[in-house]
Amino acid sequence: MATHKGYARPASEGLWPTPPGEKEAAKKKGESFQSNILVGKFFLNLSSFVAPTSISFDLSDKEPFCIEEQDVFDRVSSLIRGYNNLPPSCKINLLESLRSNLSVLLPNVDSLSRVSQGQDDVTPVLDRVASHCNAFKIHTFFLLTVVLTEESNITSNNNVKNAALLKDTDTKDALCRIIGTCATKYQYMAQSCASIMHLVHKYDFVVTHIADAVAGAEKKYADGSLASSLIRDIGRTNPKDYIKDTVGAENVGRVSTNIALIVPHFGGESYKIRNALVGVLGKLVAKAFQDVEGEVSSKSVRLRTKHAMLEILHERCRDVSAYTRSRVLQVWAELCEEHSVSIGLWNELAEVASGRLEDKTSFEATLQQYKNKLKELEPDISSESEKNRLPSDDCTTGDSEVDDANADVTKEQQDSLPVSCLPDMEQNIVQKDGSVPDVGNLEQTRTLVASLEAGLRFSKCISATIPTLVQLMASSSATDVENTIHLLMRCKQFQIDASEACLRKMLPLVFSQDKSIYEAVENAFIKIYIKKSPVETAKNLMNLATKSNIGDLAALEFIVGALVSKGDISTGAISALWEFFCFNVSGTTAEQSRGAFPVLCMAAKSSSIVLGSHLQDIIDIGVWSLG
Repeated sequence: MATHKGYARPASEGLWPTPPGEKEAAKKKGESFQSNILVGKFFLNLSSFVAPTSISFDLSDKEPFCIEEQDVFDRVSSLIRGYNNLPPSCKINLLESLRSNLSVLLPNVDSLSRVSQGQDDVTPVLDRVASHCNAFKIHTFFLLTVVLTEESNITSNNNVKNAALLKDTDTKDALCRIIGTCATKYQYMAQSCASIMHLVHKYDFVVTHIADAVAGAEKKYADGSLASSLIRDIGRTNPKDYIKDTVGAENVGRVSTNIALIVPHFGGESYKIRNALVGVLGKLVAKAFQDVEGEVSSKSVRLRTKHAMLEILHERCRDVSAYTRSRVLQVWAELCEEHSVSIGLWNELAEVASGRLEDKTSFEATLQQYKNKLKELEPDISSESEKNRLPSDDCTTGDSEVDDANADVTKEQQDSLPVSCLPDMEQNIVQKDGSVPDVGNLEQTRTLVASLEAGLRFSKCISATIPTLVQLMASSSATDVENTIHLLMRCKQFQIDASEACLRKMLPLVFSQDKSIYEAVENAFIKIYIKKSPVETAKNLMNLATKSNIGDLAALEFIVGALVSKGDISTGAISALWEFFCFNVSGTTAEQSRGAFPVLCMAAKSSSIVLGSHLQDIIDIGVWSLG
């Protein structure tokens, strides 16, 4: 067969290098122009390896432009057209031969072009350049044909779309591994997520299998980026699009649920992920308490959802990680501040929080160190006296939040009563004449009694933590000490039993070398004992001096001196102390006068003006009367 170098047919006729006249000759003989291709297919159908092997040898052994030879061209084109039927080894050899020649042709064309510039007779060189260019086009055509054929097969034969194929467990697992590997290991995340979302919107039977693929990828490669990317893509979708595509919206919801079930982040090893999820749940619970409008059916659904999230938060209080337990309690504290904790959860939450105080990772001091000494500080609260404390007539007004709660909340709904109802209830607990007011019908009265019993249990639970709080003040962790002081301040504010005696034990901490602890003690002292009224401040200081031992008095002297220097203890409070010392206030007892004198001496060490003109009073009262 003759070689037709430099011959290139027009684009409309393709790259076939058939010389003129041969096509007509074939027609005269009654033969088809595609006879050679059919012969090639015949050899392929016989599973012959001769044709692919021989053509690969020719392409590798001859010049790169040998593809222009009609015989070589026909054999290669036959193999390309029957590419899908070739064995894998033949496919590799054929493609490698074409690729190798293609990589050689382009440099050869460039080299020949430069050589032709320095010669007088450039016709032979130009023929060679044209031949190389034509061979380059033929190689490119064949390679592109293979690429397009493979792409078409992949698109038309997507195995994930075949529901019958997915019923086979081995096939399904293999497809899931392929998806997970491509997306996670080889970082084809964007492409994989786009294809997955397309499948989810169109085929409902792939939902569970996609979730299996996501879970398998995370388990095998310890990388949950595929799940995160899918959730991110779902979140970025315009909600209005789901209105038009109801089936797709249902499938998206199912795949989200399946991913959440199969990839349980709460059970993962990363405590940071659990901390983040806890924070999200806290925000959702707070939002659920704030949204009070809507239909009755929606309220019921919101209530069930809210309680489900609260149960998850309660369960996370016993997380294996101390960091997560700490984060959960922080979320509970935020919910309490926003009045988003139901009365029914008070006692369970208080027990969990008090148990957290004894967490070994929180402090190093042991309970036995103060056990015997703190037994006398345990609270003694009478349930009988608490039950007699009922709301005043103000609770029966229409403006009272407690009445609204009592009217709406039955005994079965007690768990949904918010903390915001408590302040009004506490302010109106005791009635002056001791009579029992009419708070409503029997059911409302039962609800009120149940709420009071829950409050009593809560108070007892907090009181029982006082010994542990005393122990925590001896912790080597400054954070533990600061948090303990803040909690004791809150206990003192709500008059929890033994909280005042426990607060006096914080006074020696003013000698701590840790500045943060000293500042915490000083701030707590100011908030508890230093009031706007000078008389109240004087009474608090006198009472504190009277009940303090020698060690506490030394610490009190240090604090009083510092506060007098800063001006936090006003001159009005000093004057009130002198009034009590001199019995100028009606009803002043000798004990109060004796309590005022050491406080005045402490203040005088920082400011000599405190003594002023009271030397004679000290001589007359301090020496002779008080002995």
